[in-house]
Amino acid sequence: MTAAVEATEGWETVDEVTRDRPPRTSDWVLVLPDATVLPIADALIIGRQPVSHDLGPTAAVPSAEVSKSHARFSIVAGQLRVRDLETTNGTVIVHPDNTEERASSFDETPLHSGDRLEIGSYSLGVERRP
Repeated sequence: MTAAVEATEGWETVDEVTRDRPPRTSDWVLVLPDATVLPIADALIIGRQPVSHDLGPTAAVPSAEVSKSHARFSIVAGQLRVRDLETTNGTVIVHPDNTEERASSFDETPLHSGDRLEIGSYSLGVERRP
């Protein structure tokens, strides 16, 4: 059981264990193959069994090709970025013109609406929805 600590101004509660920040709004989402939409408030870590380490909320992705904690998404100045978390299969970004680049594990790689992320045969769509 987790206990809530006293709220900071603008926060309703803060979870004592995960120290999750309050949700913010953003127009960036990830779209899973089954059409599930994962909104990204300011950060998101995806993986088979992701662990936050106080770096943001997590979302589980049901694929054996996805590492336990696979990639971290963040929004910087309105731009969605991804960082591969030093995974075995890596994270490939496929742009709308079908050019590809690997997400860096040392720096955040910018993403654009219409990009696709491929982790082995698992694919996620990147969309900016107004």
